[in-house]
Amino acid sequence: MGHNEGVTSYHLRFGDRRQWLRVPLSLQVHLRFACADAVVNSQTFDLSEGGAFVRMPNPREVGTPLLLRIDVGARSVAIQAVVVRVSSSPPGMGVRFVEVADEDREFVTGLVVAQAEQRSTPREI
Repeated sequence: MGHNEGVTSYHLRFGDRRQWLRVPLSLQVHLRFACADAVVNSQTFDLSEGGAFVRMPNPREVGTPLLLRIDVGARSVAIQAVVVRVSSSPPGMGVRFVEVADEDREFVTGLVVAQAEQRSTPREI
């Protein structure tokens, strides 16, 4: 399967109503809100190049800005984001990335594409 073939089929099955390919992916994240000094540690439920759903028992209100940091191995990515959706099931919030450095966006895109390809590749039994 070619590099984009699996991604395209995953997108056609699951992502047509969204601007970005979104994949289920649990990553440790650290959230800093302007109104609080403390960092909130959480996990993503899914991830796309344009945003993520972050698990939180007490999500912040829609419109709340935040700094989201994703650590994957030795790489740390800091992204300015804003809350765009709040959910009670699962508890958490959808965030849209509003400011991402080009190299960080490429890194996030690589994570999403790798996960999509892994999920769409048939497994031998």
